[in-house]
Amino acid sequence: MKTFRIFTLIALVLLLTACAKTENTTLTEAAQTANQVGQMATTVNPLPAPMVQIESIARPQQVANRGETAVRLFPTAPAASELTEAEIASLRWVREEEKLTHDVYTALHEIWALPVLQNIAASELNHAQSVLRVMDLYGVDNTAAGNPPGVFNDPVLQTMYTQMVAQGSQSLLEALRAGAAIEEMDILDLQARMAQTANPDILRVYESLLNGSANHLRSFARLIEQQTGAPYQPQYLTDEAYAEMMALAGENSRNGQGAGGNGQGQGQGQGRGQGQGQGNRGSQ
Repeated sequence: MKTFRIFTLIALVLLLTACAKTENTTLTEAAQTANQVGQMATTVNPLPAPMVQIESIARPQQVANRGETAVRLFPTAPAASELTEAEIASLRWVREEEKLTHDVYTALHEIWALPVLQNIAASELNHAQSVLRVMDLYGVDNTAAGNPPGVFNDPVLQTMYTQMVAQGSQSLLEALRAGAAIEEMDILDLQARMAQTANPDILRVYESLLNGSANHLRSFARLIEQQTGAPYQPQYLTDEAYAEMMALAGENSRNGQGAGGNGQGQGQGQGRGQGQGQGNRGSQ
């Protein structure tokens, strides 16, 4: 009986020990699991922050006036789709037309070395760049890019270049008449194109070119009058339209936008010097 009690006591002790080990193991595993979860919470990337709205500014001052801060991701240029096909074609034409005047005057200056031709050629180059800036603003590709002097995509302009250089090569007077004719045609063309668009960027540049053509026409007309001793007779403009352009050129001159003489004379066969120069278009 005593022996049975001893075995019973031993069995009870062993059972209690086993239970204690099981409990300790469970607690240890639970602690390890909790520790792993804590580590994951500190190592896993946090959830992304709410997206910040970024505004593409078409007119930066609009955002500034609202007191907001915006990040510009894209150019502020409007899309080419905002222009009509006629406006796109017009910009390309006028860009080449300004190149035409530059190339003609440059070619004639190489023949006659008349300062007015060189100065107006520089002005025409500035205006060609002005048109190109509008084209770049609206994403209009310059299809005439890379053309050398005297080469044009448009066959009409190519013919005009050939004819004007041929005419201007005959004599100095014909060179001046060719220059005046080009400016008159530019005026008529710009007036027609300005009536076909309401785009303020295009109108602003075309108006600048129109003012310049009026200034240039007046300079050529005065030199022709000095050569011939007679009033200049417009070749393409009506008398009324010519008078209007002369009035515009006079107004430009009073506003400091007229052609400024450079005082460089060019002696002619008749002993008559040319003392009138030509400044860049003042509207630039």
